[in-house]
Parts: sequence; structure tokens; C-alpha cells
Amino acid sequence: MSLFENSEMCVSGVDSLEPQQKLLILSFIETRAVELEENTLELLRSLPLFEVIEDDTYKFTDIAQRKYSYHSITSSTTPQIVLEFHSSNLKILSHRSVEIANTTLKKLGIHSLSISSFFTRYVFPVISEMPRTKILESMRHCKSKFRELCSGEEDFEQSIMNLKWIQCGDGTFRSAHELFDPNVPLFFSFFEKKSSFPPTWMPRDMFDFLKTLGMRTFLSMYNESLAHYTQHSNHTGTTMD
Repeated sequence: MSLFENSEMCVSGVDSLEPQQKLLILSFIETRAVELEENTLELLRSLPLFEVIEDDTYKFTDIAQRKYSYHSITSSTTPQIVLEFHSSNLKILSHRSVEIANTTLKKLGIHSLSISSFFTRYVFPVISEMPRTKILESMRHCKSKFRELCSGEEDFEQSIMNLKWIQCGDGTFRSAHELFDPNVPLFFSFFEKKSSFPPTWMPRDMFDFLKTLGMRTFLSMYNESLAHYTQHSNHTGTTMD
């Protein structure tokens, strides 16, 4: 016998339930998870039993909409950066939903997502479109959890090293390793201020993290680049501010 005998009654009735009642149903379904067959799983996807993060809060929804990718987060607490992240194609399930129905969610095809993967798959691709305050918020989180995030996914370190998240004075987004340390005065003799140094909006407390991500600090490592700029300056007869 199927876990659900009347699909129309299930769909129409669940929506009117209180949140705690929905969680109780999900908890009960978890006790029968090994018995769930494909037709039952399809019905489950259409029921608003799943608590997701949306607009910095939680709401119950179905998981049948194909335009979304549904994921759980492999963290006992959901970071604020995840709560506040807006995506047109991502839905993150609440941790308590995962706790009470982990096996059921796996059978439904909902895969866990590490915080590292959350950044590389969803935040980093759109970071240049985010407000500057959100960019800084995201990167501050990466700074505070850097080693943990690097260990959470093999490609995280390489992804953030190459990430063009810094909008320079000329309007172009650049990665940290494309910039020079403004605390080395000699660099200003060779490189254009608006395109080669951290912008004025970059907080000073982020400079150590920029160095971690590859901001250039040593003159001897960039003789080739210096020679190029020196030749360019001599050829054009111009000097840089």
C-alpha cells in the first residue's frame, strides 16, 4: 500500500497546516523512507512540506519546480551570508528539515552543499553584480573562514584566488593578484593608480586578505612587468601619477 492513498487530498490539505505540523509529517515520512517508491516521491515533491530559506527568512514550499536547484547545507548553523543571498535558481533547505528527514531528502534527489561549494557555485559567478556592501560581506566571511572553506572544497582556493571581485577606480573588476600593494611607494612610479591598486573603498582591514589572495608586494617578482611599464613610459614620454 502506498504511503499516500489520496494525492489530491494531500496536496490541498498540507498547505493549511501549521509549520510544526508540517515538520511532524516530514518526520513521520522519514520513518518510512526506505519504503518510498517513485510515484510517492513524485507526490512528496508537490507538497509544501519543505522549509527553505527565502528573503532572509524561512517558508514552506514544494520542491517540484524544475527552475530551481534544491540543496541542503552541510553546516549545523546556516551562516547569515546564506540567509541573505538572493538567487533566481537556488533554494536552500533549513537545517531542521535536513535533521528530521535526511534520508527522505536524499531519495528526493536533494544533495548537500558545503559552504565552500555554495560560494563557488552560486556567489562567485554573480559577485560583480552584487551591491558593494554585499561583496564585502561575502569576502569578509571568506576571510574569517578561509582555511575552513579551502578544506571544504578542492577548487575553492583556486576559485577565490582568480575571482574578479574588486572594482578598481577605472571601473574594471580585478582579482587581488592583479593589484599592487599601495604600502610600497615605489609601485606608484610604475603603475597606474586607478587600475593597479586597491580602490579607495577597500577597507584597510582587508589588505592582509588581499595579500593572502595574491596582491603583489615584492618588486623583484615583477621585473618583467616593471620593464614593460618603464619602456611604455619612456616611449610615450608620459609619467604616471
